[in-house]
Amino acid sequence: MSNAFNKSDNGLIIFFNGIAVVIAYGMLGLSLYMSPDVPLATKGYWGIGILLLTLALVNFVKLRFDERLADDRISRVEEARNERLLAEYVGGAIIANRFAQRIKASPEKHENHLRLSVLVL
Repeated sequence: MSNAFNKSDNGLIIFFNGIAVVIAYGMLGLSLYMSPDVPLATKGYWGIGILLLTLALVNFVKLRFDERLADDRISRVEEARNERLLAEYVGGAIIANRFAQRIKASPEKHENHLRLSVLVL
């Protein structure tokens, strides 16, 4: 429930930010168009500068977002590796305990296994 709320909340924030950007560009374009003392070449130069600044900001935000995703991915991989190592350690301990219980139950039956496990260790 919380995740669905956050998604709709983020969508609403993105929508309002998009509207604000469109309004800001509209007002900026209108002010450039209506400025009487500025030649057309200067207006075009300012417009190109504003578009390039916008592209740079979008690229910067995308870079930050990609870095955060990479960090999240790395942390998830490390957590999964640690969980796997713990599971193998605990699983190995469980198997060793079961083996020890079988040996206590009938040591003569597992004599060859004991020799092999000593050689492996």
